[in-house]
Amino acid sequence: LICCHLCCRSPANVSNMRVLSVILAAAAAVASATVPTFSQQWSAAIVQHTATNQGGQNDGKGNICCPYASPQCKIQTQYLASKQYFDLPNNRSAAFYSDGTAVITLFSDQKEYEVNSQGVCQSYCPLPGYPMQPFGIPSDANDKGPEKYNGQDAELFTTTTEFPVLNVTMSTMSFYVNGKTNAAPVAFVQQLTPFGQPLGGSTTMFSDWANGAPDASRFVVNGKAQCQEAQNCG
Repeated sequence: LICCHLCCRSPANVSNMRVLSVILAAAAAVASATVPTFSQQWSAAIVQHTATNQGGQNDGKGNICCPYASPQCKIQTQYLASKQYFDLPNNRSAAFYSDGTAVITLFSDQKEYEVNSQGVCQSYCPLPGYPMQPFGIPSDANDKGPEKYNGQDAELFTTTTEFPVLNVTMSTMSFYVNGKTNAAPVAFVQQLTPFGQPLGGSTTMFSDWANGAPDASRFVVNGKAQCQEAQNCG
């Protein structure tokens, strides 16, 4: 058996472009009177863990393993940590990594820039014309009541995605949140279970949440005029 205990990748080993958009897209929603509302200007430390399990088996010891006889089996985990800044009124967001590099998304430019530790643009990806979305949880999320996440008090809200006609749950989203107005997210957890088969998911954990306008310096991109489009935009 080939087992995956814990696999880590730093920002240098994965493409930084579009990471911030991926994290926030899962939380973009229209506010409802029954779900918490969030400030649209904030900063937070965010850790995201994603896991993929295609054909792996539990060995009974807490490990997910690929049998040698299953060459198509794929198991992968990835962790990514960043300090993120969100500023909807000014149509911009940013994610900074431990090595000083960052991804800065300027919706007014319709571009997402990757910058080095000196803030100089290394490459950019064009945005597909969509506007910046507000940060929130789906308006149809069900309030499951008080719940702890990693020992932290929170209110749990959940949504499910179902396959039409067959009424089969394809995925579940769990949102752990503190507060109702200007709320603070604790964690967002997605579980992929098409036709009852666990295929992995993702967990986004928030800490050091601070409401209020981020410093404008977090969104400065130097050398935009000379910046070239990245080869791996998609």
